[in-house]
Amino acid sequence: MIKSVWGLYWRTYLLFLFAALPLSFAEMYFFVSESWVVLKSSFFYMVVGALLLVPFNHRKGLLFSLWGNRLGLGDIVWCSYRKVMGTSYILYAAILYVVSETLPLTYWIYTKVYGGLFVNFVLSILVGLVVIQKKDN
Repeated sequence: MIKSVWGLYWRTYLLFLFAALPLSFAEMYFFVSESWVVLKSSFFYMVVGALLLVPFNHRKGLLFSLWGNRLGLGDIVWCSYRKVMGTSYILYAAILYVVSETLPLTYWIYTKVYGGLFVNFVLSILVGLVVIQKKDN
């Protein structure tokens, strides 16, 4: 079970990195304003959430394409994981946007740093544990 949860986690992290690279390279070549720096993280999490929610490869999602056969998980696990994590990323993007528009910049920084750690590490491992344990029962 730990192997499967770790496999789901690093596949999510790889998708996160693959989505970050084009955005980072595009940002290097175009002029960015201060408002873009604040909105970039919301936009980025929205893109990652949308990539996770896209039903690809028989509703298993894009994560399954990253060597998903090796884990041996069922379709229900892949579908549930991608839906919960995609929704979580989109919800986190909305929270970041609301915090950036309504609260001072320091609150946005704390939300971005600690919320990002929670969503990217803790939540993805917890969701993986719950989804795999639900399948076993």
